[in-house]
Amino acid sequence: YKGSVPNYYLASFAKFVVDRKQNEYCRNLIKESFRSFFDNQILLYSNYTEYKINVVGSVGFLCQDVFKEVALEYGLDIGKFIQAPLKDLVDFHFYLDLKDNN
Repeated sequence: YKGSVPNYYLASFAKFVVDRKQNEYCRNLIKESFRSFFDNQILLYSNYTEYKINVVGSVGFLCQDVFKEVALEYGLDIGKFIQAPLKDLVDFHFYLDLKDNN
């Protein structure tokens, strides 16, 4: 944890939990983490119901069933789940470039 890249060390625990998300304890841990995320990040905005929640990253992508379940508890509208955003970013900017040049 006190090494040069503690985020990698901590991320290894996420892989352990995600790989065991069908285990009741692990699933509840993931649910509580998503609830905390919604409470501390999304619900802070008064207009959060006006937007879809899009998810980028491996944890959200691999746990999208749990994410959707918890989002439903909050009445959130869910958009896309993107595991690795690079292709979508390239496509987006390529489309913008084509649009600007026409």
